[in-house]
Amino acid sequence: MSKKKSNHPKQRSSIFSARRGNRKAIFAIALVLILSLCSMALVRWEAVRGAFRINAIMAPAPADPASFTPVSPSTEYIYAGGRLIAIEVPARRILFTSNRAGQMEIYVMNSDGSNQTRLTNNAAYEGSPAWSPDGRKIAFESDRDGLNQDIFVMNSDGSNPTNLTHIAGSDVQPAWSPNGTKIAFSSGPSLPNFQIYAMNVDGTNSTRLTNNAANDRLPNWSPDGTKIVFMSDRDGNAEIYVMNADGSNQMRLTNNAASDSSPAWSPDGTKIAFASDRDGNAEIYVMNADGTGQTRLTNNTAYDSSPKWSPDGTEIVFTSNRDGNFEIYLMNSDGSNQTRLTNNAANDSSPAW
Repeated sequence: MSKKKSNHPKQRSSIFSARRGNRKAIFAIALVLILSLCSMALVRWEAVRGAFRINAIMAPAPADPASFTPVSPSTEYIYAGGRLIAIEVPARRILFTSNRAGQMEIYVMNSDGSNQTRLTNNAAYEGSPAWSPDGRKIAFESDRDGLNQDIFVMNSDGSNPTNLTHIAGSDVQPAWSPNGTKIAFSSGPSLPNFQIYAMNVDGTNSTRLTNNAANDRLPNWSPDGTKIVFMSDRDGNAEIYVMNADGSNQMRLTNNAASDSSPAWSPDGTKIAFASDRDGNAEIYVMNADGTGQTRLTNNTAYDSSPKWSPDGTEIVFTSNRDGNFEIYLMNSDGSNQTRLTNNAANDSSPAW
């Protein structure tokens, strides 16, 4: 016997209310899912932008965010959908080269100089290490496959080294694009005619970006990936230049009778650190991204060079022989608190953060 639909007003109202309640519940669930997906997308974006592998934990936003205390110094926090997302950021370690084992090899250490660990181990030369944006790969130069230096990539633990260039001549000084899809590098048959190239991270589509009879070297990408700063002696002495990522619009940023080299863009894109001997010996300087406001950060009779910024832009790591041999040092981005990180009888150089 089939049931008849109720025509009673109270019953119909109850049915409609239940349906409206169901719709509200469904809408609420959908909204939570959308916010969760947005939060996940934002976390992924933060991972790409900040170049770190992360783990996110969602928690209610605190009543007073300014007074909120992180659970650890390596935890960062962002807001999404009214929720506080805790992002655990592993501390980025410092790569460097050292001949402490006899030949130049690649090492890694914590930012305070502890836990110095050798990553490569062979009779060849290994140099100019550079982190990939996600911290999972390291690009470097090596002559392990012959007389010439090539660009290699290996895992962050030193495993699976792979030659990317395989060409006659020397390929050196690799630099990852911020989105991790390109590697810029210097290439040439010999000095003084190195030029800047860029290739895909698998070694394909190598493209020449500079083309002149001079020596163009030491490329470094802007944080937004639109520009590359580099060193060139095309005007008679080594100066800092900048160009678009496709090689167009090459412009000189420094102009003096000294040698300016080793440019490195700050993480926020507003500053460029570099080395210069304009005051008699090589020191670390910083300038605005347009070349203005050139300021000396180190001041001693030794050789200071190869500056690289910390990921948060508050510190600069560099090489110095102020204590007799080349070691790795760290200072605040204003030049204060200069601290030695490595200490041995060998030469440690080419730091990369």
